[in-house]
Parts: sequence; structure tokens; C-alpha cells
Amino acid sequence: MTDHQTADITQAVLDRLADSTDPRFKQIITAVIRHAHALAREVDLKPEEWMAAIEFLTRVGQTCDAKRQEFILLSDTLGVSMLVDQINHGRGGASMHVNRFDVGLLGRLDFAERYRNIPYIGVVERS
Repeated sequence: MTDHQTADITQAVLDRLADSTDPRFKQIITAVIRHAHALAREVDLKPEEWMAAIEFLTRVGQTCDAKRQEFILLSDTLGVSMLVDQINHGRGGASMHVNRFDVGLLGRLDFAERYRNIPYIGVVERS
């Protein structure tokens, strides 16, 4: 598939957002789509690698319940929570959580331990 053909796929997905009534949602999801598609192109993502990512996210979602939100921990692990806090703090806003870094650091160790058998995550060894 040529770069032009993959760009057509991205544009077709973006075209589905034409009727979105929430401008901020449209801005954010458009960026998510563009970046996700660019990532797939950049790393030449293989179907089995994408399926491993889907399975990983599925397992994360399956461990969530009313008292346990694993996607917050994943956000911490990926550094997105801290980045959003810093961007917001730079505007004079409040942080999402107190001591997010300390909680995130401990959470990353726990998170990696729980998902040890998933490729690319099982990097933390405990003695």
C-alpha cells in the first residue's frame, strides 16, 4: 500500500467526524487519529503487533471495576497524566492529583508486575 493510499484511510476516518457538534472533542479525536495513524506508518506496525496492543488494552480494561481504574495507572505509566498536569499547571490550573509523581512511580512498578506476561511491559523484575 502506498503512502497515498494510507493517507486516504486516515482522511476517510477523519471525514466521519464532519458532523461532530463538539468542537473540542473533534479537535482532540482528530489529533488522536492522525497521531495513531502516523505511529502505525512510522513503525511499520504489523497485524500481530497491533493485535498484541489490542489484547493488552483489553486486559487493562478487564481489570477495571467500580473501585479500580487501571487506565489511570496506564496513563501514569505512559507519563500522560504528569504531562497533562504540567501543561495545566503552566496555565495556572491545579494538578489532577496531589503527589501524582510518587503515586505514579509506585503504580508503575505494580502495573508492570501485574502485566508481566504481556510483551513490551514485563520489564520490571523484583527480587
